[in-house]
Amino acid sequence: MNISFEGKRILVTGAGQ
Repeated sequence: MNISFEGKRILVTGAGQ
């Protein structure tokens, strides 16, 4: 459920960094 939201956020953060 929230894995999709948190997972996406982690991916975005990793790509941003």
